[in-house]
Amino acid sequence: MEIHELQVGRSGGVSLGNGFESHHTRVWKVKTDTVVGDVAVRSAVGVNLGDVYDTGLEFDNFSFCSSIECSCESETIWNVTATYSQWDPDYNQINPLDNKPRVSLEWQPEDVVIDVDLEGNPVVNKAGDPFDPSVMRSYNIGILRIQQNRAELDRSLIFDYQDAINLDTFCGFEPGTVRALPVGFHSDYANGTKFYPHNFQFMIDRRGWNRPIANVGLRELVDGQVQPIMLGGVAATSPVPLDEEGLAIPPPVDSSSIVQLPFKFYPETDMTSVFGFTSEIFD
Repeated sequence: MEIHELQVGRSGGVSLGNGFESHHTRVWKVKTDTVVGDVAVRSAVGVNLGDVYDTGLEFDNFSFCSSIECSCESETIWNVTATYSQWDPDYNQINPLDNKPRVSLEWQPEDVVIDVDLEGNPVVNKAGDPFDPSVMRSYNIGILRIQQNRAELDRSLIFDYQDAINLDTFCGFEPGTVRALPVGFHSDYANGTKFYPHNFQFMIDRRGWNRPIANVGLRELVDGQVQPIMLGGVAATSPVPLDEEGLAIPPPVDSSSIVQLPFKFYPETDMTSVFGFTSEIFD
């Protein structure tokens, strides 16, 4: 078998598509001793999918072999063309289960009511009443998306962990700040392998999802009886801070003395063990 790489027919270039992109082609003329098929010819040139562009005279470490095409000129003469492009072998393995997960992180603004300022002081007017309309500010909520091919469908991930939050640090985010959204999936088949691409989504709130709530109200607990809070002989018309026993704290009230009641609205779980992701997902 005779193999000659041709100069005529080669091409290459660069472009600014999704960033700097380069592309190349290499061409061979192959003369076989007997009648063979394209698989034998393709193997004979010694180039494989995923190989970096390197001719021995020049190389491009950012360009990988993305396709190899063979065309028969006669019974024993073949033309082979290899195309190189910004093809990342991390995401184009022959076995789809060997592909790295695809990861994206974005932040979406959300308007939230401000109850306290940065120093923990209640946002109220000089009379101690909350503003009407309420004071709002923009707050960013993160959306972490991870797409990963898995060999089997894990139904527990789909049904058992919706709205769970991270008990420990997860993907570099502090405990209690990451909430799991429902997992999407579909079945697929490639190169002789059946697999299930899983679409994981997580919402990130740096304030935490199980946030405490200020112990305030219009009624207090006196000698085991609930009764309206009276201020100057008049029933309170705006929430008044309560102490640990449910008694009203008379004004003026320092922000540090406001009791915060812990509530758990979302179940906590070891999300690193459940989903199998760490901060290395961003590498």
